[in-house]
Amino acid sequence: MLNFLKKQINLKFRFLHKYFANTAFNLLDVGAGNNSASRTKALFPNCKYYGLDISKSYSNSETDFNKMEKFYELDLTLLDYSAIPNNFFDAIMMAHVIEHLHNGEEVLPLLVKN
Repeated sequence: MLNFLKKQINLKFRFLHKYFANTAFNLLDVGAGNNSASRTKALFPNCKYYGLDISKSYSNSETDFNKMEKFYELDLTLLDYSAIPNNFFDAIMMAHVIEHLHNGEEVLPLLVKN
């Protein structure tokens, strides 16, 4: 499977495979659009997938939402993450998000607590 991942899957999935291959884990996907839940669960069926995005309507299907344990709809720039449990997630995945935030350097340390 590793050769398949190297050829077909992007870096974020290779990283997850390295640490969580066939184990159960809690994943927070920040910027959870573009059918990420379906793609992630197809590769990591033991993953408990939690999505977070500024809007629920960003390129997710009903199938995607059914694969999520929970979806957090919130604006990261407001720096209020009280809806997200602390010390709960085994991994936080964030791709193509930070460059869109005017205060990204403040966002990351607060997310790491979760």
